[in-house]
Amino acid sequence: LNERFNRSNSLWALGLAAWRQGDRQRSAELQRQALRLKWEIDDRLGAALSVEALAAAEALDDPTRAATLLGAAESVWRTGGTRQETQQHLAGYHDECVQRARQGLGKAAYGKAFRRGLGLSPEDSVAYALDDTFEDPFEGADTWVARQPGPESPSPTALTRRERQVAELIGHGLSNKDIAGTLVIAQRTAEGHVENILAKLGFRSRSQIASWVARTGSPDS
Repeated sequence: LNERFNRSNSLWALGLAAWRQGDRQRSAELQRQALRLKWEIDDRLGAALSVEALAAAEALDDPTRAATLLGAAESVWRTGGTRQETQQHLAGYHDECVQRARQGLGKAAYGKAFRRGLGLSPEDSVAYALDDTFEDPFEGADTWVARQPGPESPSPTALTRRERQVAELIGHGLSNKDIAGTLVIAQRTAEGHVENILAKLGFRSRSQIASWVARTGSPDS
């Protein structure tokens, strides 16, 4: 009957199950199948979830691609009308993927790969996730950085609600340890949020985040 919505959801769920069982290759293939169907029916939320799940499946084998996929997922999220923090039951595999990619690459390389994915259009994000042939506008150059919000006036909407909370606490001078205690999260999770904030806003230091918060007021207001 050519039904695609429930089929794509089933493939996505099977992909997560395969990932939890350690079968990363099968997980990645199932997520690509799900993503193709979701993109055909313009299910942006589902597509973003599949791209993130694909990143988790590939984090151990190719942390650079995984970090790029995380940025690409964020690009798709922005057009889907639903932010990532609404999917709290999926936070575990997201956080584990970020942790593994950062461990494999280091902070600087992770941030660069994440921003590369974030700079892709939703269409190119999906093509990259599917390994389809497409002309990468950022290949061989760092000009993609210019597509991110500039340091003078980045938009608060680039951040998730949790990231805006973390940014405000940075503005108050809190350390990662203090942020973790205030928000009742692991310190490693707080560090990951800080890295994502730096990557999304195009900043290089916490002081830039603090200055931005001082100029714009509470990012969550």
